[in-house]
Amino acid sequence: MTSCIVPLFAVLSPVELVFRGWQLAAIHLSFALLLSLVLLNLLLVWFRKIPFSCSYFPGKTSMAVMFFLYVAGFNMYAWTMADVEERLIGSPAELGLAYAVGGLALYGLARLEKREFAVDDALIYEDQPEPVVRSLELG
Repeated sequence: MTSCIVPLFAVLSPVELVFRGWQLAAIHLSFALLLSLVLLNLLLVWFRKIPFSCSYFPGKTSMAVMFFLYVAGFNMYAWTMADVEERLIGSPAELGLAYAVGGLALYGLARLEKREFAVDDALIYEDQPEPVVRSLELG
């Protein structure tokens, strides 16, 4: 969060203030911050690795498929959220409801991570390779 979201919003805030005025800038930046935090927490619920510090085992994922999924997901997310924000700017009651839903989503993701899945804060430094022989564990 401190390496991506904070610098991005520090750069965007003056630009938003100049081009949109303080009211629209506040609405846009707060909505974008809420979406950023929800998306960040949603994507990193089970992620406990430090990037580029773990060994890489080739063949786990298809990079072509992942590229297509990321591009398609990004386009869908960006266009949909822009349409949602445009509609919410005209309706303060719906905007307040969206903030409440976003806050509940953040709370729910935090609770899901800590209690339901018992995810600890320990970081993984080394991936374990797939076993050569797998047992069926039938007994």
